[in-house]
Amino acid sequence: MVNNKENNFYAILLFLIWPFVAFLLSFKEYKKSWAKNLVWLFVVFYGFTFVILDEGMDSNVNREIFLNYASADYSLGDFLSTLYSESGKVDVLQDLISFTVSKITDNYHVLFGVFGLIFGFFYSRNIWYLLDRSLPELKKINIILIVCFTIIVAFWQINGFRFWTATHIFIFGILPYLYEKKNKFIWVSLLSVFVHFSFIIPVSILFIYLLLRNRMHIYFYFFLITFFLIEIDISIIRDNLSYMPDLFFDRTVGYLNEEYKSNMVTQRSSYNWLALNYGKPFKWFIFALAVIIYAKGRAIISANIGLLRLFSFALLYFGFANILSNVPSGGRFMSVANLLMVALTVLYIQAEYNLKLIRFVIYISYPAIILFLLFSIRIGFETISLFTVFGNPVLALFGENDYSLINLIK
Repeated sequence: MVNNKENNFYAILLFLIWPFVAFLLSFKEYKKSWAKNLVWLFVVFYGFTFVILDEGMDSNVNREIFLNYASADYSLGDFLSTLYSESGKVDVLQDLISFTVSKITDNYHVLFGVFGLIFGFFYSRNIWYLLDRSLPELKKINIILIVCFTIIVAFWQINGFRFWTATHIFIFGILPYLYEKKNKFIWVSLLSVFVHFSFIIPVSILFIYLLLRNRMHIYFYFFLITFFLIEIDISIIRDNLSYMPDLFFDRTVGYLNEEYKSNMVTQRSSYNWLALNYGKPFKWFIFALAVIIYAKGRAIISANIGLLRLFSFALLYFGFANILSNVPSGGRFMSVANLLMVALTVLYIQAEYNLKLIRFVIYISYPAIILFLLFSIRIGFETISLFTVFGNPVLALFGENDYSLINLIK
């Protein structure tokens, strides 16, 4: 009922009073220009109120590195010499952020707020990429898929800032490049390597796609074969990586040795059954979507160059992700595959009218979807503080952000 300028003012006011409610409201009012920026601001606020639950978290390592920068009298030259003393160091963004913030403050909450600032920008823009292309009206069946897209790599993943920020940066570039052929965005995807070195793998898959182009049928059968691949000897992968530049090989081979594999097996043995398997039914749901779209919609896909490019790359990438999931820590690449396939499905549904079979698959998959969403959110409870949900930026300045939602629930 009010003009857009007033609307922006009330939206920001609500954020300052109760950020979590503003975050939820932004999805209801997704057509408004301020909506995605409220999500961005909320992720910054979440970063500032981030809870480090135990010493084994990646975020605790990030905090210790930051505090070391803050306590030591590091010059820029000292920092750069330390940075490149590590063999194969190419993912420099997090170190640069930590060093820069340490020159301003020794409050690690500010550091995680900056992490939220960067992560939140790409996170909010990726969500709204799909929402903006669902105008004038988002189809109801797509609501659950948008929720899935929001949760697959959710804002609480700044616990592992490097890999998951690289994920959203890669997606931020690849979606407009493939779907709308906006060539300049391909450079954004390439920059993901400087956030986490392992993104040389998605970037390499992108180069394979650029070489082979839209071979949808070949990629689909590659996707099928690799999906049912039970196990692969990681020594085969390790031996075939010798062609890589030393800059990347020295870092990558560490994930492929037997000691690292043994440590991962030991760590996973401490998890309960649900923690190990909650994502498997969701993987089958994504598989079913890909098969149905290919079986029933490939004529429509072929007639839409944007969908054809995106579906072709998603299938090719998914095939490689299936192989990588047999490697310790390689399962993380499956999240990128899931984001690609869910994004493709959302755009396909918005363009297609005969959706009975897809609706049926989504409806019968609700238990798998809900299990995945609930357990993913449960993981988020470990780093979301009471201030994140019930507080605001003013209260957070004077309170202790060390009590997470999981503590409250327990």
